[in-house]
Amino acid sequence: MTAAIVHCATGDQSVMYVYGVARASRQHRFTPVRRESIVPEAPVHPLVHGELLAFVSAVPADRFGASGFRSALKDVEWLKDRILAHEKVLEELMSSDDVVPFRFGTVYLDSSQVANALALHRVELCQALERIQGASEWGVKLYCDADVLRCRIEVESASILHLRDMLAQVSPVARFFLQRNMPRRSTARLLRRSQAALSGLAGASMTSPASPRRSRRSRPPCMAAPRTWL
Repeated sequence: MTAAIVHCATGDQSVMYVYGVARASRQHRFTPVRRESIVPEAPVHPLVHGELLAFVSAVPADRFGASGFRSALKDVEWLKDRILAHEKVLEELMSSDDVVPFRFGTVYLDSSQVANALALHRVELCQALERIQGASEWGVKLYCDADVLRCRIEVESASILHLRDMLAQVSPVARFFLQRNMPRRSTARLLRRSQAALSGLAGASMTSPASPRRSRRSRPPCMAAPRTWL
């Protein structure tokens, strides 16, 4: 239920943009959350179905319908602004509610389709809300000194030590590929250990590998970005 979904829409219709799902409560039935949202003049409001509600905005179909949205994704500036707006809405919602966030670009044809989706996925959404109750979502980036990391893991890892011993016994071509493989194994080992440590403290977590790169301030490379519920 968190994957981006775009249903077909035509003409001058509006479609329903969904930010996330929370448990229904009395005050949600009447008060818009904020004046602006994913686009100007499209207030966020709750759409209640049973014990659940979806936070939604009615947005133009010519921009967020299937064909319009595919074209809009080619506009880098528009896309950047919309993704930031999506995140800001979720931050505001999460400041007062336990919310299961949906990915950017989750759109349904109308409110009845949203209600049907809430009914269809009620059990898994309720389970997700139980897991995150009272928790906060944190994005954690891991930075490291590549040389220190490599030396430390080579000492501790039997498989890395074995690869290093093999370097003197293989052909130059094989040595080249082994040397390329060693940093990858070191990074994978670090990620497994780091995620295990975070998972022990978190209600839930996931890891999104990031490309190693250096900032203008020459920070150590970012190896991964675990997302953690604490």
